Amino acid sequence: MTGWVPMATDPFAQNLRRLRREKGLTQKEVADSVGCARAYISGLENGSHAASMAILKKLAQALDTSPAELLMAEGDQLRGKPGAEGIPLINESMRGWLPAPTIDGGQVTGDSRRVLCLPDVRGRDAFAAYLPDEAMAPAFGKGDLVVFSLVQEVADGAAALVDLGEGQAVFRRVLRFPGGGLRLEAANPKVEPILREKAEGLRMWPAIGRWEWLVRRRRR
Repeated sequence: MTGWVPMATDPFAQNLRRLRREKGLTQKEVADSVGCARAYISGLENGSHAASMAILKKLAQALDTSPAELLMAEGDQLRGKPGAEGIPLINESMRGWLPAPTIDGGQVTGDSRRVLCLPDVRGRDAFAAYLPDEAMAPAFGKGDLVVFSLVQEVADGAAALVDLGEGQAVFRRVLRFPGGGLRLEAANPKVEPILREKAEGLRMWPAIGRWEWLVRRRRR
């Protein structure tokens, strides 16, 4: 069913139960935060219920995590293992501003030391980041884990992470003007565009897709 995440054989149920217990929360407390019945949370934890993406995001917020973290299977992420053949994750959560990655000697770093395992996308060619806002909704929402290419060029009109300087970045659609100017446009009409007179010196990395999309594609 479009917009729904099946949980019966998914690691979501285990992650939800584990994170809730780690936070010291009861099913009733989580249900109150999300706005649903305790029995529904119980059904999610035992795999008998499915969660919509809207509920998934509310659960992530209640548990101070992200939707991607709730959906990750064991083995899909490595925590702090140096040299792991995976994708660097440059921020720890969907909260706060979006950092620009630091690239030194081919190594990508940020606010996080976590590495995600995603076969077929090598760590030295890509990195990932949680989105802190709804600027690119509905295609990309707050808390989504997006993978960016280190080597692909940013095509006109493509969604990309753009370094605005001082370590801060935004995720926007990049539109090029004659003469070298840029318009960084949000998909959400409530968010004002950002204009830059020159593209020279701006670092930009195109989005490959949401982490969940890439994992599903790989597992088919």
